[in-house]
Amino acid sequence: MVVPDDCGVGNARYGSTIDAEGTFGIYISAGRSWLYSSLPHEFGHTFGLAHAHSQDCPVTDLGCDRISDYGNRYTPMGYGSSGNSAFSSFNAFELNRLGFLADDEIPTVELADDQATVTETIELRPIGGEDFANPRGLRVVAPDGRVLWLEYRDGSGIDAGAQYTNFPEMFPAGVVVTEQTSESDAVALNFVSSDDPEQIQFAMPVGAPWHSGDITAEVVTVAGGTATVRITVADPDREPTQAPSSAPTQVPSDAPTQAPSSAPTQVPSSAPTQVPTSAPTQVPTSAPTQVPTSAPSEGPSSSAPTSEPGTPEPTDGSGSSTTPGDNSSGADHGSSTGGSLADTGAGSIAVLIAGLGALAGAALTLRRR
Repeated sequence: MVVPDDCGVGNARYGSTIDAEGTFGIYISAGRSWLYSSLPHEFGHTFGLAHAHSQDCPVTDLGCDRISDYGNRYTPMGYGSSGNSAFSSFNAFELNRLGFLADDEIPTVELADDQATVTETIELRPIGGEDFANPRGLRVVAPDGRVLWLEYRDGSGIDAGAQYTNFPEMFPAGVVVTEQTSESDAVALNFVSSDDPEQIQFAMPVGAPWHSGDITAEVVTVAGGTATVRITVADPDREPTQAPSSAPTQVPSDAPTQAPSSAPTQVPSSAPTQVPTSAPTQVPTSAPTQVPTSAPSEGPSSSAPTSEPGTPEPTDGSGSSTTPGDNSSGADHGSSTGGSLADTGAGSIAVLIAGLGALAGAALTLRRR
């Protein structure tokens, strides 16, 4: 329903969700500025959105409990739709509640059951961008259950000419952090300006890590139409799970591998190789060579025949022996002695030849072998 200006700005029945059944009603002032800017705000109420709050804290008391009801100028559910300014895009929390940003289109950083800490770096696209490129929002869940929503505002697309662009000192372009306080409520968090330490602003300064309980957030860069943020969630009460996972892996892999592989390889290879090569080579070579060589040379040769005749009898100067009283027998005796010498010389020659033959036979035998 459109009403005259003097009836007020506008009003709407607060609904639950965009899919909820039932009746609803809206009345809006007929004035052009209020009609244009209040329409998305009142429809937001009808589809289950509350006012977009903000912290109302001074620099000296950041994180205070004072809240400004319409304080978030980045969204139509706050002061983002007022006067002649164009209305801006709803924020990430509101778009998710309305169903325009599905859960699988919003990255979520939270601890898994077996984690004590997790860090992720994510590149955000402008939430008001007309190409609707994702990710346009980021959800962070703290160990205590708190939920933070992050989005990047740069005054482009749907946000062109939006109300917040008229207040760059307090509502500059950048990454905005909103804390969800209920199913339909959220509060924009404020920070100290990087340009003026006495100035509050509602966008995170670049390169300045911000801590909120178990969550640490930092805007790493803002360039090329994107903002890169690094988020760490840690729970100091959780025990790290890395120590027990490494011990079982290392112990069983070393012991079975080394023990059985070395013993069978070294023992059988050395014993059979050394013993058989030395014994057969030395024994047969020396025994046959020495025995046959000495036995034949000692047996046949004897000095007994040459030494038995004893002392020669006296001669008469002619080489014949003389026996007193018997001159005739001298010739016979001399003849007998000469024959004995001849026989003895012949025997010695025969023994020598036999020895030489034995040596030759032994040499031939050894050669054949």
